[in-house]
Amino acid sequence: MFRVSKCACAFAFGLLITLLSISYASAHCFVGARFFHATLATDDPCIADEMSLPTVAWFKTGDTPPGSEVDIEVDISKRITEDFGVVIGDVWSQIRQPGNPTLAGFGNLETTFQYQLLKDPSHELAMLLGVIVDWGGTGNTGAGLATSYSVLTPTYILGRGSESFPTRSDGRGHWP
Repeated sequence: MFRVSKCACAFAFGLLITLLSISYASAHCFVGARFFHATLATDDPCIADEMSLPTVAWFKTGDTPPGSEVDIEVDISKRITEDFGVVIGDVWSQIRQPGNPTLAGFGNLETTFQYQLLKDPSHELAMLLGVIVDWGGTGNTGAGLATSYSVLTPTYILGRGSESFPTRSDGRGHWP
């Protein structure tokens, strides 16, 4: 008998949603004359069509003696409507701790549902609301890299430009 895992079902569902909603791709966040860019630490405040293949991180753990951790993450973002988008992602981790067995495997599949609350070009202001769903039991729970239960995390991202802030007008550092 053929058995399909929860992770495979969730991935297939996300892929289906992505393929059924093929539209004009917009991978950047422009609000008025302001461009908000995403970094490795923060996301931009707009719904977008983006793909991160892969994001690789390597660092020492905070343990004594320190171990090493490698994370390889993949994210796919898809705009469903002008104000609603879905992000599907997963991470593979490997943790090597001296004197202990190496832990490796996937974390839980993560899905983020995003809603564009506001885009105000005149004030260069963007606000995004979201809910991150960490689907329990879809990762390597045996190695401690994933949980057997799901987690919901609300998110709020704000982007504000400096267009309405005072600027130097006389070239000598005097503010108006």
